[in-house]
Amino acid sequence: VNNDCRMDTVAGFALQLSTNNDYLQTSPLNYNGNQFSITAWIKPDTIQAQYTGIVTHANSAQPAGIMLNNNNELMFQWQGAQWSWHSGLFVPVDSWSHVALVIKPDRALVYLNGDSSVYNSTMFPMQWSDALVIGRYANWNSRNFTGQIEEVCIWDTSLTQVQIRAQMHLTKYEQQASSLLHYYQFNALGPKVLDRK
Repeated sequence: VNNDCRMDTVAGFALQLSTNNDYLQTSPLNYNGNQFSITAWIKPDTIQAQYTGIVTHANSAQPAGIMLNNNNELMFQWQGAQWSWHSGLFVPVDSWSHVALVIKPDRALVYLNGDSSVYNSTMFPMQWSDALVIGRYANWNSRNFTGQIEEVCIWDTSLTQVQIRAQMHLTKYEQQASSLLHYYQFNALGPKVLDRK
């Protein structure tokens, strides 16, 4: 008898994505608000296409999430935010990087290995009733991530830079989990993906 709901204490395997059919879609998120965070480890195997999704809202009519722009520049989308904003943070190819998106009522921040770039503007509350898509932009059949994604966490709070840096290299545990909505470790073999929350 195995306890498949328990969080693994070490980072093991990773989600491997190589074709347009490689992505993960979760159950509906059912989140409503403007204090939100996504954290993940990624290892792109090449320069990705513009607007390549890392973790995004499945409904492209309400774009939201963290993604890559030209030359693997880290970017985000949220209701009312500008697509033309540039973070100046570039994710290297064939190397593991920790990325994060933090939404606050008055700004959004993207993080690359603990360093941030800030977009100052009102972040309107978003009704995120559809699924998460990991490794693809929304419900498009393109803008797919190729490489590996690991340790994806969805939080219903705005993490601080101190919190992001402190937790980058750790698996999550119960004391951290009060604001954790979903936790995908990708450690199960085969096609099964478990939400360790």
